[in-house]
Amino acid sequence: MRVRTILLVSFLVFAGVAGLSAQTFRIGSAAPENSPWGDALNQLAVDWHRVSNGRVRVQVFHNSVAGTESDMVQKMRLGHLQAVVMTNTGLSAFSDKVMTLSMPLLIRDQAEYDAVFARLRPELDADIERQGFRILSWSMAGWLYFFSKDPMLTAEDLRSSRIAASPEEMLLVRAYQLMGYQAIPIPYTERLAALVNNMANSYLTVPILAAGFQWFGATPNMTNMRVAPAPGAVLMSDRAYRSLPSDI
Repeated sequence: MRVRTILLVSFLVFAGVAGLSAQTFRIGSAAPENSPWGDALNQLAVDWHRVSNGRVRVQVFHNSVAGTESDMVQKMRLGHLQAVVMTNTGLSAFSDKVMTLSMPLLIRDQAEYDAVFARLRPELDADIERQGFRILSWSMAGWLYFFSKDPMLTAEDLRSSRIAASPEEMLLVRAYQLMGYQAIPIPYTERLAALVNNMANSYLTVPILAAGFQWFGATPNMTNMRVAPAPGAVLMSDRAYRSLPSDI
């Protein structure tokens, strides 16, 4: 009887320790789940669980379910999220140098982007780490193009259109407005309805995002001018980063 009791207690203690050692890392993303970004995050969740032998569980919140990028960063600061997939807009809140990479018509091709990014990356990483975050990976979402309901052949066509922009891109919205363009702040999650209802009829984004959010159905025209590259990154709080098992 005593042996059985010892074995039972040992089992419960072991199970409790095993349960405590399992960690859940929550990652927020504005990108659609039915996109390469969504696929990559889902695969990351599978891989981390496998290589950690079940000690790490990754839960991904796609499609802006966890809020806007600024919302998700705040949740990461509070510990409700451990990592966030960020666009150049969100990253610019950590380092204004990020917007240098997406300055319209400044960087003309991938070779130029790679050269500029290689020079700038150490400064970007340092700016972000000073604020308590780590870069898990940098990525390139693609090149920004204008999409529109009707063909846009001239600058005047763009000027007469209603351009949807993220509320988190207010500097860009103001820049549009100062140049005489009609820019309307519309969250990603509301953009499709706004395009269908003709509240807006154009926007600037990467093709894969237009496809993932199904915006292209309302805006089938894409200009052939590459406006700028669109860098992105996965950020993790330094606290969460330091809690990762050292052998994964």
